[in-house]
Amino acid sequence: MQAADAEKFWEVMSATTWMWVGLIVALLALAWFASRIRSWFHEDDDPAGATDRMLSEIREIYADGDLSEEEFRSIKGRLLQRREGAATEDDE
Repeated sequence: MQAADAEKFWEVMSATTWMWVGLIVALLALAWFASRIRSWFHEDDDPAGATDRMLSEIREIYADGDLSEEEFRSIKGRLLQRREGAATEDDE
């Protein structure tokens, strides 16, 4: 009985192989398409706005005492350079 069940299982699997392959390809294509649409909508995000948000969060961390003054100045300098770099790229 078990041999007949196993044989029938493999018959069904071999008959539906192309259907499963097609389903997997369709799911992968759908995932790729969804990621492209998502990146398209996020393409217009303002990098200066993200930098300003990060800077305000760093200020809060510094105010809480979790960053030393040296660390705060270093991070702040890098963020301001990034913001100025984004502004000059937009001007070009």
